[in-house]
Amino acid sequence: MKGEQFDRLSLLNDILPVYQQVLAELAKRGIEWVQIDEPALVLELPQAWLDAYKPAYDALQGQVKLLLTTYFEGVTPNLDTITALPVQGLHVDLVHGKDDVAELHKRLPSDWLLSAGLINGRNVWRADLTEKYAQIKDIVGKRDLWVASSCSLLHSPIDLSVETRLDAEVKSWFAFALQKCHELALLRDAAEQW
Repeated sequence: MKGEQFDRLSLLNDILPVYQQVLAELAKRGIEWVQIDEPALVLELPQAWLDAYKPAYDALQGQVKLLLTTYFEGVTPNLDTITALPVQGLHVDLVHGKDDVAELHKRLPSDWLLSAGLINGRNVWRADLTEKYAQIKDIVGKRDLWVASSCSLLHSPIDLSVETRLDAEVKSWFAFALQKCHELALLRDAAEQW
């Protein structure tokens, strides 16, 4: 199946029933939201790939709410394709992607949730929470909004508190996965109080 001549899209119709089955099982178990990662939607894609998204997601809709998730770049070049999909939310990487939050708010369907990837999931540094909040403050209260890491936190060490040998000043520069979750909680609390 490797090689330039292999058409990866030829697998789509065979794999969609598996996704449908998994989503149906999750719905039976009371799961409300399912995240579906679509990192390719930050790339410049051939038209055949862009055209394949809508029928694929049409086949998946209706059982649970779908959060389309992208990371490592912005989605603006493919936003027309994304907004045509029958999903209920979009996660964007606002650390590495340079999408304009106001533009996303304007162009996304008003009933969609926007998951804002504000905290860098790929490094060990503390975030400037004032700067991060400034990215979303103009849309707080205007749409359903989640604050999130830019991508999975698997790239970060787990907990800074177990690092007992670090100099206190140096340690103050860091945020590992657990501390990044605390940063997200602070951003969430700020948004809820706005």
